[in-house]
Amino acid sequence: MTYVAFVAGLTKCSHDYQKNLRRYGFQVSMSGKGNCYDNSAVETFFKTIKAELIWRRSWPTCRDAEMAIFQYINWTCRGLMPLL
Repeated sequence: MTYVAFVAGLTKCSHDYQKNLRRYGFQVSMSGKGNCYDNSAVETFFKTIKAELIWRRSWPTCRDAEMAIFQYINWTCRGLMPLL
């Protein structure tokens, strides 16, 4: 099963939205209001990838950025040397 986590907001609470997610095999992961630790690992990852990769250069095309992100996730996060 694939999980979808969101920051608190109206979209995740929409019954139609949740129904569509379930229809495609997703399960919404949301905690109660005020729980700031439920997605801290993901927030940390996004902060790190932005600081180490995204903000360090400009990207001529979206495809270039996509490939760099793919390599970052599949190489750098596994402790291997990136192919950038």
